[in-house]
Amino acid sequence: MIVKKRDWWKMEIKALLFAVIIILIAYWIGFVFLNPLVVLGLSLLLTLIVVKKASLPIEKIPIETILSALIVMVICAVPLLLIHPFYMGSNDALHTINHRTLEMAGSIPQTYDPYSSVSFSYQIGFALLSKTLSNPLFFLEDYQVIWLLGLVFVGIETILFYLVSKELLGSRQAGVWASILFIGTKTVYINFFFGMMPRILASCLILAFLYLHKKKNIARYLIFPALIMVHAGYFVNLILLLSVYLLFNPSELKPIIKVIPFGLLAIPAFIQNYSVYLKNMLFERIASVSSSVSLIQLPSFTLGYLLNLGWTPLVLFVLAIGLSIKKHSFSREKKFALTVFLLGSIIYFVAFVFGITVENVYPWLYRLEQFCLWQYVLQNLN
Repeated sequence: MIVKKRDWWKMEIKALLFAVIIILIAYWIGFVFLNPLVVLGLSLLLTLIVVKKASLPIEKIPIETILSALIVMVICAVPLLLIHPFYMGSNDALHTINHRTLEMAGSIPQTYDPYSSVSFSYQIGFALLSKTLSNPLFFLEDYQVIWLLGLVFVGIETILFYLVSKELLGSRQAGVWASILFIGTKTVYINFFFGMMPRILASCLILAFLYLHKKKNIARYLIFPALIMVHAGYFVNLILLLSVYLLFNPSELKPIIKVIPFGLLAIPAFIQNYSVYLKNMLFERIASVSSSVSLIQLPSFTLGYLLNLGWTPLVLFVLAIGLSIKKHSFSREKKFALTVFLLGSIIYFVAFVFGITVENVYPWLYRLEQFCLWQYVLQNLN
């Protein structure tokens, strides 16, 4: 069964593009001033221009995918609503503090004053979005705006997972299965319950970029810098994905190279955020890396790694591997998904060997790992 309104998905991508353009504009003018009405006005105007020029693809969204998105949203929301409406614990306090610091400063500040003298160098793409949208949503508390944005992006992510899987696997039915299986993706619920809303938005941006790249749509040129502004870890995810993708699809090198110059639109993030990351990595964190690793920690580390991937995708992945071996069937698409998964696993264990803490690497890599698990499983269902 197909939703008859053909513009349904087009409205979704318009909304995502609107969010992307808000982030881009707010980051560029934010060092001078952050007037929500100015940002919203410019963003709306630019969105209308981009939508007209980009000729966005129109997709028919199956009702199964719509229901899957609603189920994922309900599973995310209900536990928190049972604790307390818009439970504040479902927001990482840092994101609320980022939002309020921007609100009080009226621009992108140098420090977290009045909360702290710590440098204001955290990635703030999502905070700029929530701060801008909290103005027309004045009847909600700031943390409620953050909560609702996260919930909306969870639903959009489910739809995007359908679209990307459909494009990669060349089958509408595979896309439907992808959206249904997405319900079993553990990190979606972990991210939402702990209020990691920037990670959810970053996941949407990666999927939107992959989909629009497959469609050769120019809107991907805006998605790319916005992802850089929203989350550094997920930007690395995209680099890993594209690097392995080029190994199996060398003809895609030129289209991907065309995207790279648009990373210059993320210059404000490089100044405010990435320069500090680079400084810490080169001059401070090296000193904190452990020189030796206890093998006693390896079993608990491995178990934690498997548990965070989630039993549903992991069990289905093992069954899919067994089926591929039995049928001697390892297509290029399967090899791509398997290679990315193995690369992610290697990064995990290399990080463990060098004593890099879990918080620095693993949370954003789990999303990449689970994406590849599902894609491999779907290859066998297709």
